[in-house]
Formats: sequence, C-alpha cells, structure tokens
Amino acid sequence: MEPKSEYLDLEWMDRTSEFERDQQAVMLACSRRTLMWVTENQLKFHSGLQGQALFDATEPLVELGIIHQFEDADGVYFTLNERLEKWVSSQSGLK
Repeated sequence: MEPKSEYLDLEWMDRTSEFERDQQAVMLACSRRTLMWVTENQLKFHSGLQGQALFDATEPLVELGIIHQFEDADGVYFTLNERLEKWVSSQSGLK
C-alpha cells in the first residue's frame, strides 16, 4: 500500500497551468491534508511567500472564489473553496 500524500487529491491540481507559480504555492499550502483552515503565518511558511508577494498571490484567488478568507479577532484564515464544498456536502447527510 502506497503511503498517503500530505496533500489532498484536489481538482485544481489537474489544472495547474491555469495559475501562476505563486498562486499555486498558496493553493498547495491550503491543500495540506491535516489543515482545513490555514492561518496567515502557516500560509507564509508553507508557500514561502511574504508581504506584498503573498498579498498579490492571494487577492485574485479570493476575488475569484478559489480560496476563502476568514478574519476574526485571532487572525486571518484561508481555505480552498473546493475543500469547503466537499466538507459541506459530506456533512449534508448528517443530522
């Protein structure tokens, strides 16, 4: 049996040519199997992007609805829309 990757198998990974390198780094950081929501610091660490480069990569992804950004008193969090949709559909049968 082959070991599981630390990343989920998501549709966007079949369409990498549609995204710039920095956007791919952000999306990959949001695709880690163990983290549904990624903090801004985790995103910086896993994508290797900082400051304006991170903003320039995340802003269009948020505007297009590819990733969701959530902000509260504890900080800023990101998740892939694809992951959120899969989670919601998996929960829809639960009562």
